[in-house]
Amino acid sequence: MRNLVILMYLRLVFSQNISFSVGETLTYDAFISGIPAGSGELKVCDIDTISNLPVYHVQFRAWTTGFTKKLYPLDDKINIWLDQESLNTIKVIKKIKQGSYKKNSISHLNHSEGWAIVDGDSIPIPTGTQSPYALFYLFRNKNLFSLDKSIFPTIDGKKIENLTFSFVPNQRTNVPFGSFISNKLEPSHTQGKKFKNKGEMSIWFSDNSVQIPIKILLRLKYGSLELRLKDYTN
Repeated sequence: MRNLVILMYLRLVFSQNISFSVGETLTYDAFISGIPAGSGELKVCDIDTISNLPVYHVQFRAWTTGFTKKLYPLDDKINIWLDQESLNTIKVIKKIKQGSYKKNSISHLNHSEGWAIVDGDSIPIPTGTQSPYALFYLFRNKNLFSLDKSIFPTIDGKKIENLTFSFVPNQRTNVPFGSFISNKLEPSHTQGKKFKNKGEMSIWFSDNSVQIPIKILLRLKYGSLELRLKDYTN
């Protein structure tokens, strides 16, 4: 028990440079294929434990409202648990509703042994495999310039993609929350093909110490979802 307390204390000490904290909430205006559609949210819910490992519980949500909800009912909710020290993805619970497409899944990642349990099935995973949605937080604690041409294996359900991210600096980005100089990270397949599947994302991070994702572009089952930062609370 004493060793567990010491381990948790050391993890807390060495995670103090994390650029977000419990309670941080980012809210977004959502656009589907360029049309105002609803809202999105990224939230650091709390600190939890999984198998005695301290983890951040974070949540991504996106949903349509009003007339757009009738045309394209979107209600995505992804809960993610990240190792408090490394920000590695430990657990993911996905509830996806995009039009007529619905998909729920639960994933547990064991990085030390190189496997994941996805909806009861065991699959091997490469070292450093992350949920695509965990990248909103993982990248905030990286030197974004150093990520240019870096390869990240991602897991979405049972599908694993090796992605290379391109760094595009000094982007003037206007969102409802304000006008920012941002740095953009954009993925492609390691084979150099344009990344067209439903997991595609580009992220514009504010060019400051907290590196907030001020704009996010996601490929949906049908069309694309763009999130523009509306409010930030911490």
